[in-house]
Formats: sequence, C-alpha cells, structure tokens
Amino acid sequence: MKRDGSRFSAEELNIVINNWELIAKENNGSFKIRKDTIDLRPLECQIINKNNIDHLEFVLCQLYIHIPFMGSHILIKTNETKPPIFEYLVKNNRFSFSIRNEDLFDKFAKMFGMNELQIGDSSFDKKYFIETDDNRFVQTFLDDKIRNWLNENQIAYFDLNSQKSKNKLSLYFIFDELNIEHIKYQIEIFQYCIEKINNATYPYGMVSSRLQ
Repeated sequence: MKRDGSRFSAEELNIVINNWELIAKENNGSFKIRKDTIDLRPLECQIINKNNIDHLEFVLCQLYIHIPFMGSHILIKTNETKPPIFEYLVKNNRFSFSIRNEDLFDKFAKMFGMNELQIGDSSFDKKYFIETDDNRFVQTFLDDKIRNWLNENQIAYFDLNSQKSKNKLSLYFIFDELNIEHIKYQIEIFQYCIEKINNATYPYGMVSSRLQ
C-alpha cells in the first residue's frame, strides 16, 4: 500500500533508499537524505489547532546523490512525490537543445509554422519535440543508443543549456528505481551523453534558430 502522498509503499521506499545509497558508494560519490514533515490536516484545522499536530505529521523523504564524473559531478535528485532529475554542469559548452514529449500544443504550433528538428527516425520524431541552435550537432548526438534509451523511458524533458537548464545537461524522467541494475543503466547512458557533449567541437555545423 502506497504511503500518503508518496509514489512508494514503506517497503518500496526502503528499497529505493538502499539502492541509491549503494549507487553513491559504488561510484565514490555522496548520498544525502532529507526528511520534510508536512501536515495532512485540512487547512481550517491547521489554522485552529496550529500547535497540535500529534499523530498528524507525515515525513517525506528527499534524496540527493552526487557522482563524480569527468572533472565535475552528476547530481541526482529524487523524492517520494516526483521522479528523478539528473543534472550535470557542462563547462565551456556552446550548444543548446530542448527535447520533450510532443503534446497537443506542440502539434498545433507546428501547424502554424513553429520550427522543429526532425531526426529522420519516424517513431522518435513523432514522440518528441526538438528545439536546438545547431541541427547537425543534435542529429549526431541523438545516435541509436541515445534514441533507444529515451524511447524506453518516460521523459518530461531532456535539455542542454536551455532556459530552464542554464549551462547544464538536465533530464527529468521516470524509470524503475526499485531495480538497482536499471538505475545503473540510466547513469551509464547519461554519462555517455556527457562524454559526447564534452567531446564535441564548435562550430559543429550550420546554426539554426537559437533557444531563448
């Protein structure tokens, strides 16, 4: 049974915490758990009895994992209510892209002339909306390995140096945190993405519309 407001049951949460703690240890990284207490009572009860929260507290766990990689570190943030976010500070980067699940708004925007990069992979192009400042870089970056990985998961966004991910490679997505081998696979491919970005040279190709 899921905990109130949580993605996990108490047993599942313990597995997730143990998995991430082991991942951090195996990668010579750090692991931190923060517990936030919230009040589940209706607002009017909180106002009337603000000092009386006996047996009404709920502890929500937030996990922070730092993994050293290529002179910097990967920061992974995950908690009971929201899926993981992977972040990596990309130094001296001059590329930008934003990849997200294509929604109804994006479909209408394309009908009215909004530009979107097409990779040439029909299933991927249909699923994702891509904006970038360098088409050739993104077409090369999104090789079979990365496209297959993204298609395997449910992503909210995958951004490099965009408005919401300044100087960072950021990935917000859902995967099975109960399976430690699955977690290791996500980290491995994210590291592969970092290596491809760090090894890219500028200018890579013709520059198209720049991200705002």
